[in-house]
Amino acid sequence: MWSSSKSQKQIVLVVCMKATEQQEMVEEKEVIEQEKVIEQEKVIEQEKVIEQEKVIEQEKVIEEEKVIEEEKVIEEEKATEQEKVIEQEEVIKQEKATEQQRVTK
Repeated sequence: MWSSSKSQKQIVLVVCMKATEQQEMVEEKEVIEQEKVIEQEKVIEQEKVIEQEKVIEQEKVIEEEKVIEEEKVIEEEKATEQEKVIEQEEVIKQEKATEQQRVTK
């Protein structure tokens, strides 16, 4: 009877050890899974940062293009204004020449 009790205790001990090993394996798998999730979150966060940087860069390019376009418009307006001034000066010269011709006749 005593040997049977000892044998049962050994069986219980082995069962407990196996259960502990299984629990440890489950916990290890959970830790590995958590680490994978954390790594995926890091990758997603990095992708978000990269995407934000791309958007910021695109906005800078668009802003630079707007500034260049505005500068072109200003230059065109200046050129148009200069042409008007030159035309007005030409008209004034012609009027003076015509006036002088009248006076000389």
